[in-house]
Order: sequence, then C-alpha cells, then structure tokens
Amino acid sequence: MLEFEISDSNITTREGITCLKCDSSITVEPPVEKVDFCFCNLECESPLLVFAGDTDREKDFFTLYHKSKDESAIIQFFINKIELVDVTHGKSIPNGFEVDFTKIFNTLGGGDYTLKKVVTEWAVETVTEWGLFRVAPFDLSRADGTVKIEAFQTGNFENGFDFENENVKFSLRIDGTLTNKNEVLELLDTPDGRRNDIQVHDRFWNEYDLIFDSNKYGFMKLLLKNMLFGTQLFVSDYSLSNQHKEIPFNRVPLRLVETDSDHIKGTNTTSYSVKLRDSLRNGVKHPFIDC
Repeated sequence: MLEFEISDSNITTREGITCLKCDSSITVEPPVEKVDFCFCNLECESPLLVFAGDTDREKDFFTLYHKSKDESAIIQFFINKIELVDVTHGKSIPNGFEVDFTKIFNTLGGGDYTLKKVVTEWAVETVTEWGLFRVAPFDLSRADGTVKIEAFQTGNFENGFDFENENVKFSLRIDGTLTNKNEVLELLDTPDGRRNDIQVHDRFWNEYDLIFDSNKYGFMKLLLKNMLFGTQLFVSDYSLSNQHKEIPFNRVPLRLVETDSDHIKGTNTTSYSVKLRDSLRNGVKHPFIDC
C-alpha cells in the first residue's frame, strides 16, 4: 500500500503519483436532482382541443350521461363549478346533458374547462370528472391532425350502458388521422349443374385505418367501449392533406372491424389502430338468373 502526505505546495509527487492540492477558495455547487412531478395521467395529459363554430362540421359537443335504476336518484352536471343549464350551455336530454362548446365559448369564453357528473343514488354520492377541454374558435390549421367521431347509441350493452328506447349522441375529437382508404371487392358465385360458376352477387366497400396515440385513459375508455360500437358511427378527418381530396373524409358512415393497441414503453401513452369499413356496402349486384 502506498502512503504519502500532501504538503502545502500545489503539486506533490510521491512514488510516481502526482497530487494536485485543491484550492479551498473555490466553491463547488452540489448537483441539482431532477424531480419528476408527474405522478398520474391527469397531470401529464394535455388538454383535449374542442371548437366553437358556425357549422356542425366545425363545432364540438360532449355528452354527459347516466341512467340510474334508483327512481329517487339526483344527477347533476357541471362545467368547472358552474351547473350546466339547458339552452345556455347546451341541451338537456333524458338521463344526460349534451354540452355545446360553441355555447360554452359564447357564455364563458375560451380556455380550459373540466366537466363533472355528480350522481347521488341509494344515498351514495359518486363524482366523475372529464378533463381537460380547451375551448377555442374553429380554425382548420389548428384542427389539422384531428379526427371527430360521432356515435348514436340505442339498445344496451350487457353489464354496461343501457340506451334502450333512446338514441344518445356522443361526440369526441381526438388527435389522429383517418387514412389508408382501401377498396375491398367480394364476389359470390355458385356452380350450376354443369359446374359453371353463376354470379350470385358482387359488391365492394372501403376500409379505413383510424390511427392515434393517447394517454387520456378516460376518453379512450369512452371511445373504445362505447362509441365505436355505435348503432350509427360517423368519422370526420381534419388533416390538411385530406382536405384537398376530391371527396374529403367528412362524416363518413362507418362500422367497426377490429382494434389493435400497443403501449409505448417508458410512457403513459398507448398507440391505437382501429380498422373501420363503410357502413353501406356499395355496388351490390344481384343478377337475374333464368333457370
């Protein structure tokens, strides 16, 4: 083991080892630890952009809904701490409230808002919040890269929502794109007695991919487990690249084919790919066969 002492001089050499004397007048600041203050999805997520506008294509809605089996249940809907009022903030519907963000902008102004549903049933109060919504006037450049999804629900989900005898409208604008339009052709033939193929029917339809990333779990649950199963489903794409097409993707009636998702490692974000097809299968041909 080597033993040596450092003298008062600035540089000392002992057995081939050079030691530099520290200058005590220099103050070394301790390193600053970076603290991640993001502990949950709500704090980390960016606001959901919603628009006020003059046409149905421009303006956005959001539906708060709760159907209780308790006849004495009390259901209230709020934006921030303000209780939603029919006509002033949107439209009151059976078992819910359809929030019109154009009316919110006109009465409360632009900015960030949280919607809240307070339900008191069987003497128990339950609070559900939806946020954040960033309300702004419609502008196509700001809407670029967003998709608006509208769904109308009837019937009921087993062990879930009950929309029996109702036609509830849900609407949600997300960051994403409707793309990869692909035409699918289906031919159905049957052989005759001489093993010749006889045309029974021909038809074609389009399939699309709805692609988006999101860390907004509450909104994705609403979309994936409710809206995509809509009795009627419409999708509008606002990507500027699609606006220049001969027929932009505006309120296209669609049906769900399948969904796929992939969690992005190291984040609280999931990437989604949803396969959709035309609700109406066009080009159906049933030829008359003279037997």
